[in-house]
Amino acid sequence: MTTIYNPPLPQDTHFASHWQQTFGCATSLALANAAANSEGPLLLICQDNESVEQFKRELRYFCGKLPNRANPLQVFSFPDWETLPYDNFSPHQDIVSDRLSALYHLPDLQQGILVTSIGSLMHKLPPKKYIHGNSLDLAVGQQLSIQTMRSQLVDAGYQAVDSVFEHGEFAVRGSILDIFPMGSRFPYRIDLLDDEIETLRIFNPETQRSDQRIEQIQLLPGREYPLDARGITAFRSNFRERFDVDLRQCPLYQDVSDGISSPGLEYYLALFYERLDSLFDFLPANTTCCKIGDLAGAGQISGRISSGATRTGRLITTGRSCRLPTSS
Repeated sequence: MTTIYNPPLPQDTHFASHWQQTFGCATSLALANAAANSEGPLLLICQDNESVEQFKRELRYFCGKLPNRANPLQVFSFPDWETLPYDNFSPHQDIVSDRLSALYHLPDLQQGILVTSIGSLMHKLPPKKYIHGNSLDLAVGQQLSIQTMRSQLVDAGYQAVDSVFEHGEFAVRGSILDIFPMGSRFPYRIDLLDDEIETLRIFNPETQRSDQRIEQIQLLPGREYPLDARGITAFRSNFRERFDVDLRQCPLYQDVSDGISSPGLEYYLALFYERLDSLFDFLPANTTCCKIGDLAGAGQISGRISSGATRTGRLITTGRSCRLPTSS
């Protein structure tokens, strides 16, 4: 019997499942159960950013209450930058954090859901090797030079501050290093004894008081592009090749040359790499793609999603109302 607790899934990449007759948040309940029964992760493609936020909240609720599961299904979101192309504004640090967290975990995700919009799906992304090659694990008892770590964090895109409040910030006070890693729900306090990590603690950014001890933390890069010597050299070379401008009068070029993350630099991502990846390059081969909402306004983009889903995995399509049979 086909219900919202046992929704139909496509059997292979040659066929698509079509859902109908669900209302309200029953759609999210059906998606949560579909993800639990799927052999791989589920990619949910929404029509706009508002739908992404709605489904993210609902799916995290339902995925945390699925029966016969010891641990809740993971739900990641890949939000839009929420900035205008080539404007002098960068996305909020929390948005960058969600995007980097999704890109880091997707290749090894066995079950779970990624929620994104049709616009975000079309973005070109940094190569997988950049995300994984610039991530770092720290554990209690590990050797750590605080001066070396400070330089590495700055190169990775983290900002040195007096007190840590937001993603991508760190502060050094004597033998204590506070940091709010990208992709993390909490900031951490690293207490060193000489050059050895003595304790790792979660702390409250509002009170700056630490409490719960942990054994290991994970540091993701602070942004989607590198501002180390190699990245700056690649940007300068590609910029001169593509733009016929007076470089002395170009603030963006001068900022990057000085190692400064200029606002809006995200839209020049292609100048830092030889090639860029797409979100499909990060997804496991057994991913099931679900198109939901009114995507007809995207024109040919909808067809590109179908072809990308065929290369990546199976496809679920829904109408504007996303209806699923309650029985059969």
